Amino acid sequence: MNYQKYLTGSWQIIGTTFNLWLKGDRTEPSITYSIVNNQPLILLDQVRFRKNNKMKSIEGYDKLKGTQFVWTVKAY
Repeated sequence: MNYQKYLTGSWQIIGTTFNLWLKGDRTEPSITYSIVNNQPLILLDQVRFRKNNKMKSIEGYDKLKGTQFVWTVKAY
């Protein structure tokens, strides 16, 4: 699959079963993927959401291992 072509850019979450978004205290979730490295493929994963009327974010990296991505939090 051409992950670089189909995954990069911004995505809005409009339906999910992931508990983080089901609690109701985090709204307007979106994820932006950008390429950090091509071989191995590593994407920067920027998750944005509104909590307590303020925009918040979580960043991490998605590294392609086989046919799956493995996420790790970005160290600050």
